Amino acid sequence: MPILINLIPLNPTLISKIKTQAPQYQFVDLAEKDFTAADLAEAEIILGWSSKISEALKISHKIKWIQVWFAGVDRLPLKELADAKVSVTTSRGVSAPAIAQQVFGFLLMQSRSLQTSVLAQARSEWQIPDQLTELNDKTVLTLGTGEIARAVAHYAAAFDMQVIGVNTRGTSEAEFQTVYKMSAIDQALKQADVVVNTLPLTHATKGIVDANFFAQMKSSATYINVGRGKTTNERDLIAALQAQQIAFAGLDVFESEPLATNSPLWQMPNVLITPHSAGHTNHYNARIVAIFLKNFAAMQAGQGLVENLVDYQREY
Repeated sequence: MPILINLIPLNPTLISKIKTQAPQYQFVDLAEKDFTAADLAEAEIILGWSSKISEALKISHKIKWIQVWFAGVDRLPLKELADAKVSVTTSRGVSAPAIAQQVFGFLLMQSRSLQTSVLAQARSEWQIPDQLTELNDKTVLTLGTGEIARAVAHYAAAFDMQVIGVNTRGTSEAEFQTVYKMSAIDQALKQADVVVNTLPLTHATKGIVDANFFAQMKSSATYINVGRGKTTNERDLIAALQAQQIAFAGLDVFESEPLATNSPLWQMPNVLITPHSAGHTNHYNARIVAIFLKNFAAMQAGQGLVENLVDYQREY
């Protein structure tokens, strides 16, 4: 009987769902237990990720498919996985509602000066903030037009905001008024009141948000990063904020995490920081298991893996 190994602490209901749909597999729960690379090498399917999987790929193994519990695969040994002909599916899209809601948390904190009110409350001060504004009629630009960007666009429509996007090919998407090619990003930046970075980290996107990028933005614009920290040159971001090239930044991800305590970003009044928590939601495990079970059913029907399959050439 082939083996399915689980490395993720799952509640009994989710484990039961997996066992029920995959009765032909021996379900081995190694979550929060000691195990070796040799143990993992015996599995055809692995739920979760461990650095020991890299070791398992170097020895005789039976691994065919890994369902990881995160969306970005920049931390994975993609070449080794490709060479071993192991398929990987991700959690792409699972956190899109939570992340998009956090984007609007950043925007409402800024537009309604809620940070000022929170600080005033701590001092028991009745203080009406200056420069209160609204989100309606502003233009949001998303870097990328995937699941997170589409969720942002969905919520933006409710706030009567215009939404434009950029992606590699300039491929149109229903949720966006206009989609530009990445090569035409300067044209898009000039229109944007809010720029939301949802990009994955690849060789092409590393450091793409730099001094030239910020120079093209409106001085009144907001930059929000909920993609990958290393897509942004943090030194250039700090300089742009200090020079008031841009007005505000909402940051959930950083070049190095946790963010160093001596980073100037901590003390900037025009920055709101969250600790890479935008994607956290109590629905996370259930949604990933649903993706896994959909793929498992498709695989058993001879259709292959139909959702969130990593393309090793594109690096996502």
